[in-house]
Amino acid sequence: VRREAEAARQELLQPTYRAAIQECLHAYSAKMPEGRERLHRLLDRQNYRLAWWRAATDEINWRRFFDVNGLAGVRVEVPEVFEATHRTVFRLYTEGLIDGVRIDHVDGLANPRDYCRKLRRRLQQEVPHRPEGLRDMPPILWIEKILAPHERLAADWLTDGTTGYDFMNDVSAVLHDPAGEAPLTALWTALTSRAAAFDDEAKPARRQILSESLSSELFATANALHRIARRNLATRDYTLSAIRATLTELLVHFHAYRIYAGPAGISLVDQRVMDWAMAGARRSVRPADRSLLELVNGWLSGAHLREVPAGTRRQEWGRAMVRFQQLSAPTAAKSVEDTTFYRYGRLLSRNEVGSEPSQWAMTPAAFHAANKERQKRFPLALLATATHDHKRGEDARARLAVLSEAPGEWEAALARWMRLNAPLRRDLDGPAPDAADEVMLYQTLVAAWPLGLLPEDRP
Repeated sequence: VRREAEAARQELLQPTYRAAIQECLHAYSAKMPEGRERLHRLLDRQNYRLAWWRAATDEINWRRFFDVNGLAGVRVEVPEVFEATHRTVFRLYTEGLIDGVRIDHVDGLANPRDYCRKLRRRLQQEVPHRPEGLRDMPPILWIEKILAPHERLAADWLTDGTTGYDFMNDVSAVLHDPAGEAPLTALWTALTSRAAAFDDEAKPARRQILSESLSSELFATANALHRIARRNLATRDYTLSAIRATLTELLVHFHAYRIYAGPAGISLVDQRVMDWAMAGARRSVRPADRSLLELVNGWLSGAHLREVPAGTRRQEWGRAMVRFQQLSAPTAAKSVEDTTFYRYGRLLSRNEVGSEPSQWAMTPAAFHAANKERQKRFPLALLATATHDHKRGEDARARLAVLSEAPGEWEAALARWMRLNAPLRRDLDGPAPDAADEVMLYQTLVAAWPLGLLPEDRP
C-alpha cells in the first residue's frame, strides 16, 4: 500500500497534473474572501469539526488519551475492533517473534477484566499455530496497573501480574528511615508554608485538572448521569449543573484509580473505595446536594441495576458507570503524578509513579512479606526499579532516600543554601523561585550531583 501511495504521489507531481492542482488550491485560498468561504463550506461537510485546539477542553466528543487530542481511545470491547487492533500482535505471537504482551494503561479500558480474559483466550488459541519448539510455552500477559496501598490485583483477570510499579514502590519505601518523616515534614511546612499532608495538596490539583484538562470528559460523564435522572419522575429535576458539581466532589476524594462495577454489581473492595470517596464528598459537597450525592453513588455503584429491564435505560446506566470509571483513572494520573508530584516536595524520592507519597516507609519485614505474597500469587510478575514513566532514576531516588536518615544535616544545608542564594531571587508577582520550588531544586541537585565533582572544579 505504501509503494502504491508513493507511486500515486509521484504521478501527481508530474507537470500534467500540477497546473490543475494549483488551480484547485487557488480556488480555496484563504487569502481571498471567496476562497475562505469556499474552504469553510468544504470543511463543514466533513465528518469532523476543524476547531481551535483549546476548544477541546470543553467540547471534544470522543474519548482521548488523557488530554492529548491526537490520541483517541478505541472501543476494544467491540469484537471487530478488538480483532482489527490486535491483528499484528496475534501474527507476531503466532510466528514466534514475541512470547507475550505488555498492556499499557489497562485502566483506561471499558472493562479491563473482560479484556484481559479475552486476550488470554485468544493468545492461547494461537499456541498450536506457533513454531513447534514454542508450543509448550504459555503466553505471557503483563498489565500496567497502578495499585493503591489497599489494592490487590485480581487473579480472575488471568494476567501474569503487573509491570512492576508495585515492586518499584516497595524497593523505594524500604530504603527510607521512618524516623525522618516527622522532622522532614515539619521542615517542608516551615520553609514553604505548604500543606503537610500530601492529600491536602492533591485535592486542589484534582479540582484544577477536572476544570481545565478534563472538563469535556467531566461534562460527558455528568451528562450521562443526567440522562438517567431525566428518566425518573422522582429525579428528573436534578440539573446537569448540580450533577456535575456533585460528581466533581466525588472525584476529588477518590483515592484509587478506578472501580470495576458493572451489571453484576460492585465488589466489596470497590465498595470500600466508593465509601471512602463518599465520606470525603459528604463533607465538601453543597448541603443542598447531599441527597443527589447519595443518588449518584447508587448509580455509579450499580445498585439495583440488575432490577432494571434490558433496554435503553439499562444501557444508559451501564454507559454512565463506564464513563465514570474511565474518567477517575486519568483524573488520578494527571492530578497526582503530573501535578501534585511537582507541588509537594517533602522528599522527592517518594513522589514516584506507583508510589503513595503519604506512605513514607516500609519495614524490611513488610517488604519481604510483600515479595512472598507476590511470588505466591503472580510468580511471573515483572520486578521493575525503573520504567518509561518514572520521574527519577534509581540512583537519584536512592540518594534522596538517604536524607530520611539525616534530616538535621539536610535542614542545615537548606538553610545555608537558601541564605546564600537569596540575592538571586527575582520578584515576578512574588518571589521566583518560590520556597517550594527552591527546596525541590536543591533535592534535584543533590540527587544528580556527580560523586567526583567538586564545587571548585571548572568545566
